[in-house]
Amino acid sequence: MASAQAPTVATYSPRNGAANVATGQSLVLTFTAAVKKGASGSITVRNGASVVETIGITNAAVTVAGAVVTIIPPVSFPKGRTLSVQVAAGSLLSSTDVAYVGIADTTTWRFTTDGANPTISQFTPAANALNIATDANLTFRFSEKIRKGTGSILIKNGAATVETINAATAPAGVLSVTSDSIVTINPVGDFPSSAQISVTFAAGTFEDLSANPYAGNAALPWTFQVADIIKPAVVAGSYAPANGAVNVPVAQNLTFRFSEKIRKGTGSILIKNGAATVETINVATAPASVLSVTNDSLVTINPALDFPSGGSMSVIFAAGVFEDLSGNKYDGNTASPWTFQVADIIPPARFSFAPANGAAN
Repeated sequence: MASAQAPTVATYSPRNGAANVATGQSLVLTFTAAVKKGASGSITVRNGASVVETIGITNAAVTVAGAVVTIIPPVSFPKGRTLSVQVAAGSLLSSTDVAYVGIADTTTWRFTTDGANPTISQFTPAANALNIATDANLTFRFSEKIRKGTGSILIKNGAATVETINAATAPAGVLSVTSDSIVTINPVGDFPSSAQISVTFAAGTFEDLSANPYAGNAALPWTFQVADIIKPAVVAGSYAPANGAVNVPVAQNLTFRFSEKIRKGTGSILIKNGAATVETINVATAPASVLSVTNDSLVTINPALDFPSGGSMSVIFAAGVFEDLSGNKYDGNTASPWTFQVADIIPPARFSFAPANGAAN
């Protein structure tokens, strides 16, 4: 009759030789067949020759479920150390009470704990990206599994703080961490149009599962440029002649300034005297001598003809005749044209004499 077999280990977790093991990880032995606890014995974790902790086999920290033995160490392992696990002979038995020979050496089951600080490996949007949507979420991936720590995340537009997020208390709707080490920030408000955004993480806002803190990025914040979504507008009071002006010279050029840098678009500018169109300027084809735009957003119109004496002028811009450098189109002014009154430069003429020139009697 064959002798009963002693328990044999099929797998170790963490595996023998594993690196970057979390300091709070449980130890698991999976046998080839069901086992049970012995009456006495222990599991010892060593750091070299030093004992990190010894756990009695009868301790509640050791559980057995069929062929699986799980040890939950009462204290965390030291960081960045190569540890070995020893199991006293007879600590575990087969279902027929044959003793497990145990692990007496320091090479059968050993692993190295995580001692490195987590780092960010990927940002979305990418660092220095342009034209980011005002309602974009921010995501980034760490080099290993992490969790929220303590400290704040600052979102700034230039020198102004747009939002402060407390990593420890922020709800998942604002700051979430997935099991695959991806962090998502959903800012409470949208980013300002054209904003130069920087995101700064304080040291310790995140940490890995061994409590190694993220060092933060105060020295080199994450930056990106938000898209420009604001349409250009004519600066109030910049019309020359002023809107509603009187006695405007007949040879006056027309100038006005936009709220941001712009370029010519498409469509027409109408110059009218009352209901009659005096001149139509196609902005796409008009030469610079007729329609010019400077790099400081000043527009000059040099009409082909002088204004009529005493004319009641209106200047009408179609929508899209100008646009900013992001392609946002000017709305035009058809609802409220630019108006002014031209000076009357025609002297009065005598149309008749009474009595007639040269009359007799």
